[in-house]
Amino acid sequence: MGKTFRYYTMLRPLRDSYIDDDSATLTRISVVDSGRDVEIALIGGTSDPRMIRVSVSNVTEEPPYEERKRFDDLAETMLALLRIFHDNELAFAEPRFRYGNLIEDDLLPDLNIRLGKPAPTFNIDAGTMFAYMNSDKELQDIFRLFADSVYPYLPVQYRYLSAFKIIEHEFKRSRKKWNLELDTLLDHFKAEYDTLGLGRMKMKAFMINLRDKCAHIKLGNASELTIVGIGSQDTELVTKFLPLLIKVIQKHLFDRYKSDGTVFRSVRSDAS
Repeated sequence: MGKTFRYYTMLRPLRDSYIDDDSATLTRISVVDSGRDVEIALIGGTSDPRMIRVSVSNVTEEPPYEERKRFDDLAETMLALLRIFHDNELAFAEPRFRYGNLIEDDLLPDLNIRLGKPAPTFNIDAGTMFAYMNSDKELQDIFRLFADSVYPYLPVQYRYLSAFKIIEHEFKRSRKKWNLELDTLLDHFKAEYDTLGLGRMKMKAFMINLRDKCAHIKLGNASELTIVGIGSQDTELVTKFLPLLIKVIQKHLFDRYKSDGTVFRSVRSDAS
């Protein structure tokens, strides 16, 4: 007898616990995928959908990572359908949480997990807050872009473009010319970049190439769309590289704007 692998992607907001015994299945759709019979289902209440479940039956072991990427793509496609015809504010919970289990084919779904995610404790230095709120609007806008880049509920493409806009603002001289200081900054992170194994491009060229893809600029075959959904190979590259780009920006901002023990240079004399 074969087994069924069920792959869950949780919807926003992230809950403390998740249960699936097939009693709260709102809809289920059969999908023929690579010769396999796959089912995709929406789990939760009629006004409170909680999970998208992708199931593949008659398997002997958990599918490999490459196949799970296809499950991600199916979940993303289902989410697009739900946004159009049900609720355009639906989103995956972030940080992206997935869970899979493998049980006998003739058994009902059996999911019962608790996350116990603690709420962060507020701990921001008052001097830092004062300096930021009284800084130049230009600097405030830079940090608002930075905040967008680290906000997990925004699409990863938008987060990347927000981060890249800071790089452009700080280092771009003209359409194709960059300040040499950018190369110096990136050199600090060369070892980390090489460890990611993202390809043969140097870090600056790779960074610019991803920017074009995130902005949906056509490159190469004009019949192909650029980054679409979490199942895209390019989206995976952005997801892997974005944390490093955030570290690059963080170092630059702290090095350039720190003043009097804060990370912001205030424009008001009474802020010191």
